[in-house]
Amino acid sequence: MSFRRAARRSELWVGEMKGVVVDGVPVLLVSLDDGLRAYEDRCAHKGVALSAGRLAGPRLVCAAHEWEYDVATGSGLNPIRACLRAFPVALEGDDILVDVGEAAARAVAPRGADDVGPVLQAGPLGEAVVSAIRALNPDVRVLDRDAYLRVLCPRRCVVTRAAIEARTGAPFRLPGDLELVMSSFKGRFAVSEDEARWELTAPAPAATAEPA
Repeated sequence: MSFRRAARRSELWVGEMKGVVVDGVPVLLVSLDDGLRAYEDRCAHKGVALSAGRLAGPRLVCAAHEWEYDVATGSGLNPIRACLRAFPVALEGDDILVDVGEAAARAVAPRGADDVGPVLQAGPLGEAVVSAIRALNPDVRVLDRDAYLRVLCPRRCVVTRAAIEARTGAPFRLPGDLELVMSSFKGRFAVSEDEARWELTAPAPAATAEPA
């Protein structure tokens, strides 16, 4: 593990939270009766900073659309399919230390040409698929375009039927139900009854001129 100083313990009273940046990664620190928690400072819904939200007892409430999380575990309360990314946290004297791990490298990694993933229609089913993708892929960006959600992962994006069903609480058929909400996609698309994948397409070999 690679811990970095995030804040002073004396700056954070029990029942308070604070947004900080550690190695380029936005982190939410929360002080509870039984210790500290550290989460990625972004709502699983649309990436809004949770440090702009509020604590309501054991509930962490996002300011944008009032998605709610169990502040002690990061698990979703409303909706239950949501989940926050937790980071290891430790104390050294008065220093709060957080290990953001590979998230630090991803925070500064170039994005764009190697990104793949689906474009999904906005709505409960599209958001359930996005939530499942977030849970299975370590580096995901979701661009909210009101009517649709563009999902971007570097080189490879995967989602499983089981992960989607865990969020919808209902059967989900691949590829049929996915195709109902997928408007388009980037990358090479492969699908079975249990899994869908979008992968980077190998670049075509450079053309060579025919001899005259």
